[in-house]
Amino acid sequence: MTGAMDVLRTLVSAQLPVTIFLAVLLWSLHARHRRPEFNRWWASAWTLYALFLAGGRLALTFPTAWSMGKGFIVLLTTLLGFLVGPALVFGAASLRSPGSVTRLRSLAGISGALVLGALSFAASIAWTTDPLTSFAVRHVGRTFGLAVALFFCAWVFFRRVRETKSSAAWVTGICCLADGVNQSAYTGAMLLHLFGTATGVLGEVGSAMLLRSARLVYVDVALTCGICLGMVLLLVEEYQRSERALTESVTRRREVSEENTALQLEIRARQEIERQLRASEDRYRDLVEHSEDLLVTHDLHGRVLSCNSATVRALGYDVNELLTMSVREMLAPEVRDQFDEYLTVIQRDGVATGIMRVTTQQGERRLWSYHNTLRTDGVASPIVRAMGRDVTEQLRAERALRLSEEKFAVAFRSSPSAKAIISAADDRFLDVNHAFAAQTGYARAELVNRVWPDMGMWFEPGDRAALRDALSENRRLHAREMRVRHRDGSVATVVFSTEVVHVGGERCVLLAGLDVTARKEVEARHQAILRALPDWVFLLTPDGVFLECHARDQRHLVMPPSDFIGRHIMDVLPPDLATRLLGSFREVLRSDQVATLEYTLPIGEETRFYEVRTVRSDGGQVLSLVRDVTDQKRAELRARDLQDELTHAARVMSLGTLTGSLAHEINQPLTAIRSNAYAALRLLEAETPDVGEVRDALSDIATDNQRIDDVLSRLRGLLRKERREYALVDVNAIVNDVLALAHSHFIEHRISVDVELGADVPAVLGDRVQLQQVVLNVLMNAVDAIRAGGPGDDRRVTVTTATTGSQVSVSITDRGAGASTGEFEQMFTPFYTTKPEGMGLGLSICRTIMDAHGGRISARRNPDRGLTCWFVVDAADPSPSVIAPHSFAMAGEAGAQA
Repeated sequence: MTGAMDVLRTLVSAQLPVTIFLAVLLWSLHARHRRPEFNRWWASAWTLYALFLAGGRLALTFPTAWSMGKGFIVLLTTLLGFLVGPALVFGAASLRSPGSVTRLRSLAGISGALVLGALSFAASIAWTTDPLTSFAVRHVGRTFGLAVALFFCAWVFFRRVRETKSSAAWVTGICCLADGVNQSAYTGAMLLHLFGTATGVLGEVGSAMLLRSARLVYVDVALTCGICLGMVLLLVEEYQRSERALTESVTRRREVSEENTALQLEIRARQEIERQLRASEDRYRDLVEHSEDLLVTHDLHGRVLSCNSATVRALGYDVNELLTMSVREMLAPEVRDQFDEYLTVIQRDGVATGIMRVTTQQGERRLWSYHNTLRTDGVASPIVRAMGRDVTEQLRAERALRLSEEKFAVAFRSSPSAKAIISAADDRFLDVNHAFAAQTGYARAELVNRVWPDMGMWFEPGDRAALRDALSENRRLHAREMRVRHRDGSVATVVFSTEVVHVGGERCVLLAGLDVTARKEVEARHQAILRALPDWVFLLTPDGVFLECHARDQRHLVMPPSDFIGRHIMDVLPPDLATRLLGSFREVLRSDQVATLEYTLPIGEETRFYEVRTVRSDGGQVLSLVRDVTDQKRAELRARDLQDELTHAARVMSLGTLTGSLAHEINQPLTAIRSNAYAALRLLEAETPDVGEVRDALSDIATDNQRIDDVLSRLRGLLRKERREYALVDVNAIVNDVLALAHSHFIEHRISVDVELGADVPAVLGDRVQLQQVVLNVLMNAVDAIRAGGPGDDRRVTVTTATTGSQVSVSITDRGAGASTGEFEQMFTPFYTTKPEGMGLGLSICRTIMDAHGGRISARRNPDRGLTCWFVVDAADPSPSVIAPHSFAMAGEAGAQA
C-alpha cells in the first residue's frame, strides 16, 4: 500500500507544475486577445485541474488514518476534479457555436458534476481502511467523465479542421483524442481493481494494473502540453484572423473616406442648385401647402415625388410614407388595374381628368376628382402634376338626393292613397298619382297645371273652404273627413291630410287622401248587426280587461257597462268563472279557434244560464258573444224530466206483463216456506224433537225467503224512479239479472233461452237500470214474437254478449214470426206498434237510452226466420277520471236550486 501512495505522489508532483503553467498561460492569452468565450472555459478547466492536483498532493501528506481535515481536503479535491469535465465540454461547445452555453445550461452542468462528486466521495468513505480502493471509488467517475469530455473536444476540433483546415485544431484534436484514451485506461484500471476487490477474483491483478497505469503520468503530461499548445495555436489563429479583419477594415475606411470626399463635393454642387431652385419655388410653396386642393407630383412609373399638406391630411399617411409609395398603392384594390390605362392616356394626350377611388390609411374609401397634366420642359425626366379634390361627400349627397327623389316618385305614384302636389303660389296641380285620378274620375293629363279651385265639384262647399283656409294660412290639415264628388256624380268619403314640401325650390302642398267609404259602410253594417243582435258582445284584452260592450238588453248584466269598462274580469265576475274565461282566452289566442263555455250566474233572486263564444279579434284582442240560455236550459230540463217519466212508465208497463210470472215466482218459495214451517212445528211437538230435521227445515225457509228477496230486489230496482247515475257496470251481470227476473215468464210460455256470455267482457259507463230496461224490453219483444208465431214454431231465444274492438255488444235473437218490410222500417218509430195493447214507445225509448249512452241499437231479419236485435256501447276507460261516477242531472239540480 505504501508503494501505491508513493506512485500517486510522484504522479501528482510531476503533473502539477505543468498544469499550473498551462493555466497561467491560457489566462494571460485570454486577457490579451479579445477574451473569447471558449478560451475562458478552457482556462477555467485547467485551473480547476491544477487545484485538483494541488488538493490531491496536500491530501497525500496526511497520515493514512482519516481525520476531519483530511476528509474536507479530499471532498474539496474530488469536487474540483469532477468540475474539469463540464468546463472542457462548455469550452468546446462555445468554440463550435458561440453563445450556445447559456447560464441555465452552465449551472445545470456544474450542479450535476458537484452532485456526482459528492456521491463518489460518500461512496469512498466505506473503504477508508483500503486507501487504494477508496481512491478508485472517488476517481473512477472523474476519469470517465474527463475521458468523455476529451472525446467531445476531439470531435469538435476535427469538425473545425474539416471546416477551416486549421492545423492548430488538428494538433489539439489529436492530443484530446489521445488523452481521452489515456483517461479511459485510468478508468479501466480502476474498474478492474474495484470489481476484483468486490468479487475476490483477480483483486491483486486489478491493483497491479492500477499501479502500472499510474506510470502513464508522463504520457499524460505530454498530452496535456500538446492540448495546451494546440489551444495556444488556436488563440494565435484567432488573433491573426482578427488582425486581417482589422487591416481590411482600415483599407475600406480609407476607400470610404475618399468616396465621401467626392460625395461631399457633389453634395455642395447639388446644394447650390437646390438653393437656386428653392429661391424660385418659395413664392408658390406657401400657396401649395395651404391649398385645400390635393396637389401631388409623380413620375411616369407612379412614384410620388411630392405632396402638399391637404393630401397628407386626406390620406392619413405621414409625408415620408407617401414619398415611398406609388399612386397605384393609394388606389382602391378594385381599380388599380386601371392605372396603366391612365398612364397611357396622360403620355399620349398630356392631360387626364376623371374620378379616382382611393383608400386612406384607415381603410376608408374616398372619391377624388382629378385634373392632371404632363410636364416635360425644364425637368430631367417627365413628371405629372396632379390636382384633385375630395368629392366623396358631394357625390354621396347627390346620390342620396337622387335616390330619395326616385323613392318619393315610386312611393307617390304607386301609393294606394290618393296624392297630389299643389303649388302654394298659384294653386296649380303639379302632379297627381293614379289613385287620385281614379278617385276623382279625371285623367292625370286633365288635372296637371289646372287650378284646383276651378275643380270645385270635387269637394262640398264646407270642405272646400276648410281646404282653402289650410293652404292659404300655411298650416297642416290632419285627418279631416271630406265628402268628394266623383266626375260621374257619386259621392265618396275621403280622409285628407296636407303637408308643406319644397319641390325644385318652390313651396308646395302635398295633399294625401284615403278613401274610407267602404270602411264607413262596413261600420254602419256592423252597427246594424249589433243593434239587431240579441247577444251581448264584449271586447277584451288578452289579459281580461273590458274595452267595449254592446248589450241591447241590460237587465241581466251583473252591473251596468259604464261600471266595468276598463276593469279586469277578476274584479267583475266570480274568481272561478273569471279563471275559466281567461283560460278560454289563452286557448283562443293559441289555436285561433272558437272557444265555447257554459256557466251560471246568480242574478237577483234567480240563477241564470249563459253560453259564451270567444274568438280572436284585431290587434290580439278577444271578442266574446254571451247568450242568455236560461229559458232554453229550463226547457231542456223539463223535457229531460218528461223523458225520464216516460221511460219509467214504459219500464212499469214492461214489468206489468211479468206480473203473473212474478207471482208464480214468489208463490213457489212461499208454499215451500209454509210447508217447512208446518213440518218444523210437528217435529217440535214430538216427545224427543229431532234437532237436525228442525235445522234443515229452518235452513230451507231462509233459502226460500232469500229467493223472494232477490226477486223483489230486482223488481224494486226496475220500478224505482230516481235521477240517472252513470257508473261502471258489468254487461254480463245486467243480462243475468234480467234473465233471472224473466225466468218464470219464459217457463210459463214454454220458451227456452240460450245464453252465450263472452269471457273478459269489459265494463261500460252507464246507468244500470236503463241498460236493464233495454235488455228487458228487447227480451219481451222476442217473447211476444215467438208467441205470435204459433205452437209449432221453434220457441227459442239466444242472448249473446261479446267484445268487438273497443265496444261491448249485446244481441238477442228469436225464432218468431218476424216482421214485414213496412213493420221492420218503422219498428223504432215512436208510437208505432203492432200489438193491440201496446203504446209503441218501447224500442223508441231504447234508442233514446242508447243515444244518451253514446251507443246505438239496431235490428236485422234473420236469413230463415225471426229477428236479431242488438246494441253496442263503448267500453269504459279504466282511468280514475272516467271511472268516477258522475251525474247528468247537474244542470237539473242547478235549475231546481234557481
